Amino acid sequence: MKTSLDFKVLFTLLFSVILISSCKKEIKEALKEELEEETGVVVKEKFVFYDAMNYPGKPDLTPAGMLPIYLMYENALTRTSLVDNKSVELDLEKVNVMAELAANFPYVMVSTDIEDWFGDSSVDDHIMHDRFKSMFDVFKAKNRNVVIGNYGIAPSALCVYRFYNKGKWDETELLQNWRLSTAKRWKSIDAGDVIMPAVYIAEPDVQSWIRDLDTTIAEIKKHNSDKKIVVYIWPQYYNKPDSPYNSEIIAPEIWSQMLEAVYNRCDGAIIWSGRTDKDGNTVYWNDPKIQAIWTTTQSFLESHRQNLMKPLQEPELITTYDPNKKFKLFGAFTFPEAPALEPFGIHRIKLVQEKDLSSGAYTNGIYEPQVTKIETMAIDAAKNPNVPICIIGGTWIKDRNTDQEAMVARYETVKRIFKNKNTTNELGFVFVGGTSLSGLRVSNGNFYVNTAGWMHSAITPTRPLRQYADYLLPATYIVDDDIHTWKKEFYLAVKEARKSNPDKPIYAYLYTDYFNQTINFIDAYKPIKEATWEAMLDAVFRMCDGVVMSNLSNTTWDGNMGFWTATKRFVEKYKGNIEFPEIPEPPKEWFVPGNVLDNGSFEQRLKAFAVTEPLYGETYPTLLNCTGFFDETSKTISPTAPATAIEKYMWFERGTAQSQCRIYVSDLEAKSGEKSVALHNIGGNTNNATATTWMYHNLAQRISLNDTKKYKLTFYAKRNFKYRNTDNLINKLFVGILSATGASPSNNSTYFEEVALQQNENWNVYTVVLDLPAIIAKNPGKSFDTSAIFIAMQTGWDTINSKTTQSIVYLDDISLVENK
Repeated sequence: MKTSLDFKVLFTLLFSVILISSCKKEIKEALKEELEEETGVVVKEKFVFYDAMNYPGKPDLTPAGMLPIYLMYENALTRTSLVDNKSVELDLEKVNVMAELAANFPYVMVSTDIEDWFGDSSVDDHIMHDRFKSMFDVFKAKNRNVVIGNYGIAPSALCVYRFYNKGKWDETELLQNWRLSTAKRWKSIDAGDVIMPAVYIAEPDVQSWIRDLDTTIAEIKKHNSDKKIVVYIWPQYYNKPDSPYNSEIIAPEIWSQMLEAVYNRCDGAIIWSGRTDKDGNTVYWNDPKIQAIWTTTQSFLESHRQNLMKPLQEPELITTYDPNKKFKLFGAFTFPEAPALEPFGIHRIKLVQEKDLSSGAYTNGIYEPQVTKIETMAIDAAKNPNVPICIIGGTWIKDRNTDQEAMVARYETVKRIFKNKNTTNELGFVFVGGTSLSGLRVSNGNFYVNTAGWMHSAITPTRPLRQYADYLLPATYIVDDDIHTWKKEFYLAVKEARKSNPDKPIYAYLYTDYFNQTINFIDAYKPIKEATWEAMLDAVFRMCDGVVMSNLSNTTWDGNMGFWTATKRFVEKYKGNIEFPEIPEPPKEWFVPGNVLDNGSFEQRLKAFAVTEPLYGETYPTLLNCTGFFDETSKTISPTAPATAIEKYMWFERGTAQSQCRIYVSDLEAKSGEKSVALHNIGGNTNNATATTWMYHNLAQRISLNDTKKYKLTFYAKRNFKYRNTDNLINKLFVGILSATGASPSNNSTYFEEVALQQNENWNVYTVVLDLPAIIAKNPGKSFDTSAIFIAMQTGWDTINSKTTQSIVYLDDISLVENK
């Protein structure tokens, strides 16, 4: 007596009794006893029920009793003929890729979906059979347990055929023509393990549909009475454009009758669906009509629970663990008020947008790289050689299926230009390690249906790009709390990144927020829950060399966020494996005795700030913005920030709502230490600026001064002639002071001086003396007990187009002391 069986044998035996159920009772029992004696397995009649629905937001239905199924469409298995450049032929290279993919989950039945040959007159029944057999043989070579068939073999949907041809013929002629239309499909039954006819419904006459189902089953059994019949059904009416029922969701009572009918007549069913209604609008899983279908399906599952094949427990895929491995954590966070994270084990990584390395032109959906911007970025990056560069965006791979040669040349060019200027920083690209498989579930809610398309359209075309990256960064973010499904998606993504890549580090790319839509998942774009994040990090540690973490939402940093709590616990758990970043000695503090101003060298962490929108690939702490010098709280726009109180001795921007204007702390330039502050207008603005305007863009700090004293304001300024290869047309600053006495938001100054910038690219020192008694003498009643010091920029001006031009100046080491 045998003690174990492989899956394919068991799968066949579980159907054996069904196949002989029409025999006499004595024969049936004799055969059943013989099977049980031979195998030692008690064989029960079972119905197999598969989930191939694609409605966005649909969860994994295996816990409810649905079986998974691989569905592979023909573009992932075929190619245009090399002979006539028109017909479709088998592509064995693609087939091998798909067979390897399916073999990752050997217990899951495979349904290919090649339909083009059905209507191709150049493909007869023998050719079609041989092609299917060749394809199925490849799958069987990769996985001896595979159970495989093709959609639509044998006949087409009789109910749909009847609807298309209603009134053309009498019943006898209609059936005769239907048989003729699918005659060449019968031979291909021999190639597969399962017969998979589509029995979609076209109109609400369910009794007519049941009669057509009976006819279909009888017709199949004339040609083959041994193989299992697993039919395709769809909870929407067939999508014939001129049908009054086109793509409508079926009423639950009709759906219930359909389920019972296939249960009583067939060996199994595959519920398939698209994602849209007749107008192309997305149909979501939580649509009330779809939920009514699911409720009916659940009732069916429960009523036939004892006679349904149950899903097998899936093996754990991520089991490896190397106690001696080294692991790195990278953070590219833009949370306002986030602390320095190096002490917690987090390395810096710089994310640069593709569009910020281009001319800005968006051609055929692609930002084409620009040489000078890549060179500038490479030179800037070299100032921090231990910080990897990661280019993000996704447009550079957009032509992967239409012009792979151009795509590959694009990446080769970027790497070559970068490395010509910078051989120290590691260079990576976010989608070269693989696009997100999990992300597909946002718009197509079925893991096993998604995998083939992901592999075909996104992965295999981009494999040649891996040679141009110093590390690979598979996109492995999560969309909901279904950690079981995510692990399968993560496993495939990392396994693919490892393929033919024994040496390059693999860093998983994770968002700290759920990447989804709220219509699919209520917590979309919210921080990931602690338990989910901890399970993700553990999986990443087992399979990868590190992780790159970035956030989607710009909520203020909270040290109690679940993902951060889990990260700290992870670091503590694996601290013997984690490579901590080197924390450099803090720069010697710039100091001027008697300086009234706070943080004049900008080395201290800002007391409050917003996170600016990415500007030329940089995301910098941006000063709080207010309309007037003495507003109590900051504005909530430009930059986006919570309304925060602005206190004395805090740097802020007295500005406008212009998105072109920014004042931010930068690490690109510094007179002392590592930071300075940049006054930056990116140009192109026509509002709130003229050839003589300067008052809209002020770096300011509120202070308290003695009205009887003179003060000396000293600062260093640096202007480069170009920024990101664009002319920098700033030539002067305006420096002064404003008394709060009688001031209003429209006041610009009580006293100011125009300061001409020296025409070089050095750090130059500038001094302005503020003689308060003299200023008060010219402005009776004023007091500087409450006042604001400011440095404002005069942007360059395009007189032809009446627009501002790009203007940027760096300021550092600002002091205000008594002038004795």
